Amino acid sequence: MVITLLVSALLVAAAALTVLVFGLYNVAGNRQHFQPVHSMLEYAMQQSVRARARDIAVPDVASDGKVERGALCYQQKCVQCHGGPGVAASDFGQSMQPIPGP
Repeated sequence: MVITLLVSALLVAAAALTVLVFGLYNVAGNRQHFQPVHSMLEYAMQQSVRARARDIAVPDVASDGKVERGALCYQQKCVQCHGGPGVAASDFGQSMQPIPGP
């Protein structure tokens, strides 16, 4: 049983290495990832942010206009690709690969 699991793990690792070494997986920016790859990358991103955001103290921004400046900056530079509350991403943003998250 243990030998079967070890051999299986080695075969999976060899297959993954073959895909990487010979460039068999298309990582071009004009193609979506396969769903399992997309899900794995999305999960990795969420876990990475969660691990690094733990120790960040939330600043008091209510009184110094940072929220308003941030909203204006987002409206001018981000909403075209990511959309916003009640605003869909532009055609340009929707045509990007991978599609920008909300």
